[in-house]
Amino acid sequence: MRRQPMQHAHKYVAGLALFVAVLSFAAQGASAAGAGWTTPPANTILQRNGDGVADLRFALAPGGPKTEVTLSRPGQKPPLLRQTLGKGKTTGTFPKVSGGLYDLCARPLDKADAAKDCRRVGVGEVFLVAGQSNAVSTDLSHKRHASQTGMVAVNDYHGDLDKVKAEEGKPVVDRLVFTGPDAAITANVCWMRLGDLLAAKYQVPVAFVNVARDATNSDCWNPASGECWPLFEQTLARGTYRAVLWHQGESDVMWNFSQEKSFENIKSLITASRKIAPGIPWFVAHNSLKNETPYAQQPVRQAQAALAAQGLACAGPDTDVIRDNPDWVGVADFGAEGLTRHGELWFPVVDAFLREGTCRGAFGE
Repeated sequence: MRRQPMQHAHKYVAGLALFVAVLSFAAQGASAAGAGWTTPPANTILQRNGDGVADLRFALAPGGPKTEVTLSRPGQKPPLLRQTLGKGKTTGTFPKVSGGLYDLCARPLDKADAAKDCRRVGVGEVFLVAGQSNAVSTDLSHKRHASQTGMVAVNDYHGDLDKVKAEEGKPVVDRLVFTGPDAAITANVCWMRLGDLLAAKYQVPVAFVNVARDATNSDCWNPASGECWPLFEQTLARGTYRAVLWHQGESDVMWNFSQEKSFENIKSLITASRKIAPGIPWFVAHNSLKNETPYAQQPVRQAQAALAAQGLACAGPDTDVIRDNPDWVGVADFGAEGLTRHGELWFPVVDAFLREGTCRGAFGE
């Protein structure tokens, strides 16, 4: 076992005010005159720092009247925090907000009957997901899935880079949803399961910003010329994340990549990412493809093990065990049961990191 100091893990998150946009819900009086929000976007999650808190910075549209801004737990009164912005003042901060979900509301004070403009925000954990098909985590049966806790935000992204290009550089993958009965999706199934397990234990919202792309080998992610790198780079630079969760390897097997080639591609990606977000932790899953070659001899698995052994990344879960199940048939790992199990395999790894700063240097520890 190797322990990664929490001050290093949080080096890039202390004092942050990351706002990850998610689908609006439970907004009150969104059309209230004179209290229009500039930031944070409706339904956001802020990455908490090493002390478990975050500064919640907010801004109103200029030209508004004197306004009262409050922060409350959903459905609870009175507000936990309150500020009054004088006429013409547009910005403020609620410092050191602890983990959880909140309603951030603004109410103009120039009219006694003015409606409140409220939006959901949260302080919790935010992860960047990258890799290939199992990281996109789409249920091929087209069954729609949702968080069971209501505290997990994911993007409804299906690994379609052409869609991102069509949006002319807009942050498509940054638009997240709090999934639930009225907002179920087919992608990000494993991450919703992992998020539910983390949210239930830590009682904070959890978000996954997913830039994974279907059927991509590690060449696609190499910063030197890979087509997958620009989206990863832009998304990493725009936000702040607790860690990167990497799940990829099947295509390296299909393309007959050597251990050295897979290793150098992912090493280059990790190194480049830390120029953008210094010290950001990486968790690399043990993942390949079921064929005539025994798992232990798969070059991509050996590359993944070398990344962990050399301290470039933390060892993630061994998800090949899903395919190694005697009942595994065809693409069963892309069904609801396989993808749910995938998320459950990630839980002990991420849980240990959040709880103790533990970073495994070898798979199977």
